This record gives sequence, C-alpha cells and structure tokens, in this order.
Amino acid sequence: MQFPGLFSLIILLTDDNPAHTEQGLAVACSLSDITGAEIASFSVPKLKGLRRFIAGKRKVQLLTGRREETLSWLNYAKGGTLLHSVSALFKQRKIKDNSSKTIIISAGSETAAYNLAVASAWNVACSVIGNPEGVGTKPFEFVIIPEYEKQPAEPNILKIVTPPNNIGGKELDEKAKALLEKRKADGSRIWPLLVGGSGADNSMDPEKLRLLAAKLACRAEACGMQIYAGTSSRTDRKCLAVLQKLAEQNEAVHCLLPEEYGEDLHYALMGITDPVFCTEDLFGEISEAVTADRKVVLLRTACTKGLKQKISRLTGRLVENGALQRFRAHGTARNNMVYDRFKRHGKLQEFENWLLYCGTKETPSSGLDGETSVWRNFNEARRAAKWIAESLAE
Repeated sequence: MQFPGLFSLIILLTDDNPAHTEQGLAVACSLSDITGAEIASFSVPKLKGLRRFIAGKRKVQLLTGRREETLSWLNYAKGGTLLHSVSALFKQRKIKDNSSKTIIISAGSETAAYNLAVASAWNVACSVIGNPEGVGTKPFEFVIIPEYEKQPAEPNILKIVTPPNNIGGKELDEKAKALLEKRKADGSRIWPLLVGGSGADNSMDPEKLRLLAAKLACRAEACGMQIYAGTSSRTDRKCLAVLQKLAEQNEAVHCLLPEEYGEDLHYALMGITDPVFCTEDLFGEISEAVTADRKVVLLRTACTKGLKQKISRLTGRLVENGALQRFRAHGTARNNMVYDRFKRHGKLQEFENWLLYCGTKETPSSGLDGETSVWRNFNEARRAAKWIAESLAE
C-alpha cells in the first residue's frame, strides 16, 4: 500500500552506533518508499563524562513542553548546532512550524532525547526505535520496540519481533554473485555456514563447533555439497583452528576469512542459497536472513559454563514457566525467545532437527514447512513504516 505525499521530508538522527544507524535507516527508507519523502540525515553530539551524566538527568526538561526548557537542554547537550542545521534545511525546503509533512526518526536511547527536542522545537512528528530512556515513550507519536523490551502495550507503541534492518534479497544476491565469481564456484552445490564467536552475552564452545561442523561435513559429502564456512572478526583462534583443521581433512569444507573476502562475507554467503547455517550467537545476521526470506538452520555452539550463561538459562526457564515477565530475559534467553518465534513460523530450524529430515519428503510440523505463508513477507522495517503511515492516514 502506498501513501504518496503523506510526508515530504524524513529527518534521520544517528549516533556512532552502526546498529542504531541501520535500524533508523531501515524504517526511514521503508517510509520513504511508500510516501515518496526525501531523507536527510544528521548526527547527534557525542557527550562524555560529567556533561553526559548531567544531560541525562536534565532530560526531564523535555517533558515540560515549554520551548525555553527544550532549548536550554539542547544548549547544554551541545545540540544547538544540530537544531540550527535542521532549521536551515527546513527553511530551505520552506517547511513551516507544525508541519504535518515532516517526521523525525531515530534509534537508540542516546538519540531519543535529541529527537524529541528538535521535534518539540518545530512541532513535528517524531518516531523512536527502542526504549527512550530518561524521557519515556509517551512524548513520542510513534515508538517501535522489540517484544523483549520492557514496555506495556500502548496506542503509540508497535511491538516488533526483531530490531528493523534494511537488508534485501537483491543486495544479497549481488554479494553472493561476486563471491562465487571470485571462487569460480557453483552456488547450487554450496551450503553456507556463518560462524560468529564469543561476545558479552555468550561464549562459543570450540568442541561443540567441531562436532556440529563435522556432522554437517558428513551430510554434505553424502549429498554432493560443499560447505563454505565464513568466520567473523569475533571468531577466536580455537574456533578458527577447528574449522581450518576440518577443511584440511575434508575436501567438501572450505574456510573463508573476512580478511580475504571482506567484512561483507557473511552477507555474501547468506545470498548463495537456502538453507543458511548459523551459529546461535549471530542474532543480527539471523534476523537479517529471515528478513531476506532465507531459511535458517541454527547450530547450538554456546558454552554452557560461566555465570552469564547460568543467569541467562535461569531467566529463560523462569520466563518459560511464567514466573518472570518476558522483558526480564536477556542475552541467550532473549535470543531464544525470538528464535522460537521464527521456528513457529517456519523461518528457522534446529540443526539436529534438520539432520533428521534433510533429503526426505517428511518434514516436522514445526519445521521449515510450518506457517511459512503467515510470515512470507516478514520485514519489520516495512511493517513499522506501514504502521506509521496508516496511523496518520486514518
């Protein structure tokens, strides 16, 4: 559905977090696609130390609705230049105060306050992605929050499954084509394996990776397939050594490094074919693969030892049993909630389950051929944009 002319200008505010920039850009581009609006991007100031702390405490000034309080906060938070730049663009585009043709979009708590301040100064609509700490959700016309965040249902809140992303099947196809040409390979005979690594919420177990990759290699040999295992900058030496040794021992396995094939290696592999095999730590890539209508097979490679893992498993069980609200889960438990949603809608399958049904006519009731039609056009950025447009068009 199109809404031509609903907006003429979309202001995108970004910080220095690439994930936030991608989320904001995804929604802005989707909204631009259905309205024809121009997108203009501005960076918010990066505050440090005491000024950042005090600016955070003073965000309550933005809730008063008084222009002088808004300008006072902006000046203290070094947002004067930002307001001046946006105002200059508005003047150039002949956009007046209280314009219904303009909306400001941002992602992340750091940009949320600047979003609200500039929108308040010009009396234009504002939309934030994520939980806007310090100012709450009420001042924003449109709040887009993943289901696992701590927020009750409100008319101005859209709960989405995963953070929005701007990935597209055509983009993946182009990256895959470049990789295949470089390797002189036939994409129809390749199973892509995306390997992550340890992070703040989990640690990868090299032994689990070895066992699962070996099983995949055996199945690949039996099916006449090749495995392209792409690592990332987070893949540690032990896990990398596991893959390289497997590649030395098995001609069907090829270990690809980002140092040789670029930082877009995972996206190139993602574009080759279905299914895409992913280690469970790759939450972002898995969400992007689903958005690009790729089927995902999940490899459980996380280490089960350590305090963080124990806390995550405990909170996950408490949430599952109803003893803890969903938003209390974090890390692996939070990821598993999203993975469970993907599984129920036929977008993701556990590796062990895939082994049972690969190459047979039978499929599990909750597997890849589940409720695929329900989520055939799954795209949270597009859904958020449509929600904003339909809300204003009513």
